[in-house]
Amino acid sequence: MSGGVKQPLTCSACGTVATVPSGYCASCGAKLTAAPVPGGPDTATNPYAAPTVASLQMQDHRYDPATQREVEAVIKDGGQVWLAVLIGFVCTAVAWIVICPWFLYRLHCWNTLSRNYPALLAPNVPPGSLEARFQSARSRLIVGVVIGAVMLFMFFGAIVAAIVA
Repeated sequence: MSGGVKQPLTCSACGTVATVPSGYCASCGAKLTAAPVPGGPDTATNPYAAPTVASLQMQDHRYDPATQREVEAVIKDGGQVWLAVLIGFVCTAVAWIVICPWFLYRLHCWNTLSRNYPALLAPNVPPGSLEARFQSARSRLIVGVVIGAVMLFMFFGAIVAAIVA
């Protein structure tokens, strides 16, 4: 069963009862808002009521699909920094030759995207939004660059020490 009882909307500006549920008054054009029906279901205490959806700041901005994919790729690589570090330690030291430059490149992509799309750095964004995930990816990318650089220098230092000895 879907929906509930729909109450008629009355325009608060001119008092006209809306006959078409468009959200705007047909007489004066004012935005219609539904008033709670006395004795009707209370959505605050109704466990079966649909949750209210917070408007995300992402809805205010329109990113083209290529930019959206690039932002998601930077976020994904930032989230996989610890996996890359683990692979570098467990599998082979040669992985550090790839890991450090890759995270350095992704950090460059992060800086470029943040410069071209300042909305990605908006303060007070909802947790879990694209902007919040993008902002938190920066610190993980920096960690990947720092750990990758240290391990890369240690790797090349070991090679130089082996050649000299």
